Amino acid sequence: MVGWTIAGVCIAVGAALTGAAVSAVSSYKQGKAQQKMNQYQADVANQQAVLAQRAADQQSALEQLKAQRETKQLHRKYMVLEGIQKAARAASGVGGASVTEGDIATDTFRSKTLDELAIRYNADLKSWDLKQHAGLEKWGLSNQANMYGMAGRYAMQAGQYAAAGSIISGAGQAANYGMSYSSYKGANTTNTTKTTTNTY
Repeated sequence: MVGWTIAGVCIAVGAALTGAAVSAVSSYKQGKAQQKMNQYQADVANQQAVLAQRAADQQSALEQLKAQRETKQLHRKYMVLEGIQKAARAASGVGGASVTEGDIATDTFRSKTLDELAIRYNADLKSWDLKQHAGLEKWGLSNQANMYGMAGRYAMQAGQYAAAGSIISGAGQAANYGMSYSSYKGANTTNTTKTTTNTY
């Protein structure tokens, strides 16, 4: 009977230690997997930040090209308008040195300059807005990436602590089984001795 009891205790201790080891490995691997997932999310957020900045830079460049095209079209429009004005003045007999001709030319030049400035201002404003928005998006995504990285490190630490806790718990259970067996064996030895003494 004592042989079976020792075997039972050995099995219980072995099972406790095996369970602790399996639990420890599982906790560690779970922490490692969580860390990898968070690192992946951090990498994605960083990549999105880079892409957002690139997209804003490209869109800004397109806005500047659009403004250049609009300015060229405006020049052509005003060249045609100036030609029409000269032809109209010549047909009406207004001379080259008249006040009216100078006023018309000055007014046309002023309108052309203001339109050019408006085109340039709008393009610059749109470019600035795109870059500001991209900068804020990049900042937010970089912060998100940092948070994912921190969460990954904490997940790994939690996995390590859980693994250590499993090992300590399993060792405690194994020790408890051993102590229970020792108490049982000691109690059995005392009872056997008392019974033997009483029979003499």
